[in-house]
Amino acid sequence: TSRRAIVFFCFCTLLEGEATAMISPERLRALMEKTRDAADARDKALATLHDRASGDNETVEHAVEYITGTFNTQLSQSAENAAKMATQVRAAGRGAEASHKKVKAMDARLNNVRSALSVVQAVVKQRSSVGKVSDAVRNGDFESAVDCIVQYDSVSRILVNFPADRMGGPKPGAKSDDQSDDGSTHSGSTGNGAQNSNTTFSFGDDSSVSSGGGNPDETVARARAQLHESLQSELDAACKAQLEPSVCRFASMLARLGFVDDGCDRFTSFVVATVKADLDDFVKEALRDVQTGKTTHLVTCVSVLDRIASAMEKHKSFMDDTFPGRSDSLILALHTEATHHGVDVLRDFLATRRGVVGDRGGGKRGPKKRDGSAAPSAASSVDPRSLDQTLEDISHLLTCCHQYLNYVAECVTAPLDAKKDHDRILAVRAKIQNSPLLKEVSGLMNIYVPVQAEYLHAAFQVIVTQCDEHLASQLTPLRGALDSAASGGGFTESILTSFWGGAGGGGGAPAASPTTDASGVPPEYAPGTKRFDGLLRDLDVTLVEDLFHVLLIAIRRAAGTRDITIASATVNSVNAVLLEELLPELKRRLVVDTETEKADNMVSAAVRKALRLKWLRAAHNAVEYTAKLALDCEHVAAANFSGKDMFRLSEQKH
Repeated sequence: TSRRAIVFFCFCTLLEGEATAMISPERLRALMEKTRDAADARDKALATLHDRASGDNETVEHAVEYITGTFNTQLSQSAENAAKMATQVRAAGRGAEASHKKVKAMDARLNNVRSALSVVQAVVKQRSSVGKVSDAVRNGDFESAVDCIVQYDSVSRILVNFPADRMGGPKPGAKSDDQSDDGSTHSGSTGNGAQNSNTTFSFGDDSSVSSGGGNPDETVARARAQLHESLQSELDAACKAQLEPSVCRFASMLARLGFVDDGCDRFTSFVVATVKADLDDFVKEALRDVQTGKTTHLVTCVSVLDRIASAMEKHKSFMDDTFPGRSDSLILALHTEATHHGVDVLRDFLATRRGVVGDRGGGKRGPKKRDGSAAPSAASSVDPRSLDQTLEDISHLLTCCHQYLNYVAECVTAPLDAKKDHDRILAVRAKIQNSPLLKEVSGLMNIYVPVQAEYLHAAFQVIVTQCDEHLASQLTPLRGALDSAASGGGFTESILTSFWGGAGGGGGAPAASPTTDASGVPPEYAPGTKRFDGLLRDLDVTLVEDLFHVLLIAIRRAAGTRDITIASATVNSVNAVLLEELLPELKRRLVVDTETEKADNMVSAAVRKALRLKWLRAAHNAVEYTAKLALDCEHVAAANFSGKDMFRLSEQKH
């Protein structure tokens, strides 16, 4: 290929030379020589490259052979070295294991020495305690005597639980010196939790330490019994003298001696008696102040329950420290016994409210007239404000009592596990519910519901009356014309007959005066004047707004008691007022009587039309307020109840 390229180059050169001038033979000869020399140089270069490639292949082959040999040699040496190292590691492991066993044996010996030393010290302390306890009891040093007995008991437990083989004694299964052939032992036993310590422990072959001379258990038992009687006497004397620090001190000593039940019962009785005595004086004075108006039943009840809760909180830490797991006995005792004073306060409250709630326990309503309004009854003779105040007091009393009961239940059940101590929690709650206070609270709940229904009925009647009075005062300038229409069988709104004494009252139409025209109205209030139109435009019907304000307060107050029964019953009473009283009243105000309207004059016709529009607007507002009341009922239920109770109250909004 290269030759062809050279020939082609030469041919092109010749062609180029022929195009310009003819090439001479010498020049052609020179070109041919150059071409030959270039070809020879090319051949030499190729030969040189071939020789070099052949030499490099030989070098590579030698290198590969050297690397292969080296690899085989080093691999065998490395395997030998690894085997030697594995042998050395196994030998080192065996040495480490032997060292570990030796160290472990030395630790065991050190522990045995330390245990022996602790036993010796314990025996010395035990002997010292036995020697001191009798003297302390005789000298009346109760704390020192208790310390000696407690120390003796603790050492006895250490000695009894200490393994004999660690003291160089007989191994398990071997007979000891004080064990007979039938396996029975000849050591005595102690009472009141004291352990047998009249045992001999041997150290080595020839040294021994005896834990007692004679029978120390009997000495300690006698001292324990004498100390128990002395502490009981001192505790009783401290209780009579109302010395609370001394009572706590002696009760704690009884617990340390092992008489936990006795100490707990005596301390609980002291606390309950102290609180009851304090509440006796307080309640008597407070009830006298209630009669004179210096305080109220609510304040008195709150103070009584607060003092009981304070006593629980004050002594709970001492009970937990001195009598672990027994604090619930004190709390339940205070709750059962001391709350009688709260019952007295609640009963006195009901006695003072007997004139308000005595005849309304059934919550019955008065009969209805044919036009839908309620007829006068004995209930209407009682001011609804008295019923409202009674409900407010009952609500606060119930709230206070429920908070106290929840506090008591939390104090008792908080340390318990809901799963492990489920039965105990149920038993505690049953005791709390069986208290006299809760029974009296149930009585208040039974009174609240019918009084609430009666209050809403009476409040509705008062609101209707106030609304009519307000309308009558607004229509006073038009009284003459309206009375004239009523006398002629026309306009007969109850606001006239009730508050003006118009046709129904026998007054008849008033005669014309210098300040009125023939129609009975002043000239400035004549039909078509600005004052007349403004008066009709500004007529205000307050029935719906006032009623829903009262209903909202009733629902929130009932929910504040945290009792679902009261809240649910109140919602039912609210629904009854809306459906059985408000709705008929609105229908009565909006009814169209064509026969009566024919006798209306110009003024009464305009007033009737304006009132009808106002009542129609009031009916529309009643629908809006009902929806808002249902929404507020849902919010109140979420804020005060949970679970099924919240769902139950929320469902009643419909």
